[in-house]
Amino acid sequence: MMWIVLFISAFLAGAIQTVTGFGAGVLLILVLSNFYGLVIAPALNTSICLGITAVLTWRHRKKLDLKLILFPVIIYCIVSVSTIYSVEKIDLGMLSLCFGIFLITLGGYFLLFADHIHLKGSPCAGGICAAISGLFSGLFGVGGPVMGLYLITVTSDHETYLANIQFLFTITNIINLTARCICGIYVLDLLPVSILGIVAVNLGSLGGRWLCQKLNIEILKKIIYLFVCISGIVTPVSYTHLRAHETKANL
Repeated sequence: MMWIVLFISAFLAGAIQTVTGFGAGVLLILVLSNFYGLVIAPALNTSICLGITAVLTWRHRKKLDLKLILFPVIIYCIVSVSTIYSVEKIDLGMLSLCFGIFLITLGGYFLLFADHIHLKGSPCAGGICAAISGLFSGLFGVGGPVMGLYLITVTSDHETYLANIQFLFTITNIINLTARCICGIYVLDLLPVSILGIVAVNLGSLGGRWLCQKLNIEILKKIIYLFVCISGIVTPVSYTHLRAHETKANL
């Protein structure tokens, strides 16, 4: 049963990732938390997401803008890896709730006032968004929503947006997964689950690619803003699932 649920969830996650540029991790962490513990679920989440972000980066590589994305990548990686090593010292329950409220507020604001928001792709703005995203990537394996909001406002089309955000996720997923391997969190026994998830997310990506061809950039932006709000609801819920299963396992 677990394999079927994971395959279907990863398939849907692949479609979401291709349309919104993020979101696969948000859905997968909610599902994986039902089968794995507080530490293992984010590691699996990262390994599966790497399987789709690398493919999407390669597919849209001609639209990659290193001047725009390189500095955020560096900041994201530094914060994310630092968080992985210090996660045991952080009150994740309160933090996940605050992050959820922050995403709902931010996504709602962009959804209602998108026409009046004009961000520049400056190192300062990119660095701040990358730091916030890196923090929550290290904590929950969910770092996409904030960077998604930033990049969709500073890029001219969906393909450029997708190329840059997937490049960021590919680099950071590689580094985060390496850190988790070094820490002994991700082990070879998890590889079959990762492979199944990677196959499913890329099959789902084909459906998402077809949908992107049918929608214009303004509709895609609205979908992204809405999904940021949904992420704000799902993040604390997924953390609650993680904690519940961890507590049950320790009883």
